[in-house]
Amino acid sequence: MPVAVMENRCRIVRVGFSVGLLFVLLLLVSACTGPEVARPQGSVFFPPAPNPPRLQYLTRISSSSDVDGKKLGGLSIIAVGNTRAEKPKPIIKPYGITVRNGKLYVCDTSPGRLIIIDPARKSFEFLKGNYSFGKLKKPISSELDSDGNLYVADTVRKEVLVYGPSGNFLHSFGKGLEMKPVDVAIDGDTSMFSISRIMILKFSIEKAVIILIL
Repeated sequence: MPVAVMENRCRIVRVGFSVGLLFVLLLLVSACTGPEVARPQGSVFFPPAPNPPRLQYLTRISSSSDVDGKKLGGLSIIAVGNTRAEKPKPIIKPYGITVRNGKLYVCDTSPGRLIIIDPARKSFEFLKGNYSFGKLKKPISSELDSDGNLYVADTVRKEVLVYGPSGNFLHSFGKGLEMKPVDVAIDGDTSMFSISRIMILKFSIEKAVIILIL
């Protein structure tokens, strides 16, 4: 068989294999993406008519793509090749939410993390200091003081962890007290209250020591 004919046949086989592989990848991507979740049409109020409306549904946030608008489709996955950098960051099991200066602070209990969402800037970030001594285990509530410090109640660590305005871990309250905080509140610039199921603890923010048990 002439060499030219053999080269043409090999070229045809390679092209056919590439097309077939691309088709299989498209099928796999389509199967993984699943159906789109239906969003409510028009304005949604609660309670429904004829009751006077008290709440209005605006939108939902279940991952970073709902904030930054970046959605990676099937063709993009094949073209980019590396999906890790652009894969949406999901919210797994949200619990306590705090709002301050247009930002949402969401306690994601199951993976043990806190998410900071800024809708105006379209940013979706994980708490910077959530590692080593500042590693969260089950955060369920948070609060901020006037200086921008973030206080996070963690029921598994049995502490209230404090992070600075930049997100770095500073220190914690309650170690060794066997408390199980379910909420945290700030009173001015001097006191922090840790609320548990059986007691309320009041701490001095400046000295980081307990000064009163109620």
